[in-house]
Amino acid sequence: MRIGVSTHVMLAACAGPPPAEPPKGWTPGAPPELLALVPPDLRYVRVDIPPKQNAFTLWQRAVAAFVHVQGSPDLEAAWKRAIEGDGPFPGGEDGRLMSEWLDRNREALALWMEGSRHTRCQYYPLLDGLHSLLPYLAPMKAMATAMSLRARRSVAAGDLESACEDLLATLRCGDLAIDGDGSLLHVLVGIAIQHIAIDGLRQLAARPGVPQRILDSILAQSGSVLRAGEGLATAWRVEFCCCILP
Repeated sequence: MRIGVSTHVMLAACAGPPPAEPPKGWTPGAPPELLALVPPDLRYVRVDIPPKQNAFTLWQRAVAAFVHVQGSPDLEAAWKRAIEGDGPFPGGEDGRLMSEWLDRNREALALWMEGSRHTRCQYYPLLDGLHSLLPYLAPMKAMATAMSLRARRSVAAGDLESACEDLLATLRCGDLAIDGDGSLLHVLVGIAIQHIAIDGLRQLAARPGVPQRILDSILAQSGSVLRAGEGLATAWRVEFCCCILP
């Protein structure tokens, strides 16, 4: 989408005086002459973070290692039944299929959890349009669902600590996904990941006899879902500067 003359004029009227020096970093796809007209509060300037500090670096590896349920009709049917409602981890043949699938994804889920221990996430720059996001955003949500199922399996085995750890890691991944210098689509996927984690934590906290230390951990970390404001604001800047201006 090309910026129109009227938009160009509107930006020029709103921009005010140019900055004393150009902002550090860069803006993917946006022509510098147009970016200079964008008011500072609307301007997205990307400052790359080192790959070793970036949760997304690990999530890319997790996506590459992730084994999907699609392709096996019995497994896909068992997965659909397992994620419906608030029931326990399935037993019988469905439970066997789900356990084998979770074990096959041990490497991918370990990378997912390792990413959750980072403090920053930064996605690929938006250079090729929003369609380029689909190869990794859909698997990220699927991995969150897998973590929720693994937590339910841990609960069924009486290992509430591991269940809580998996769900809190997934909640942190949702937080990071929202704050990852991404588009509105990234934010929505992050909110969906948060919802998967919060739903599992709700079920865990409601179990009779849950140790107080687990409840304390849930309460201490679940407040993060209330602070998506800056991530959402950045997403608007990204969409405007990287998708509308170019």
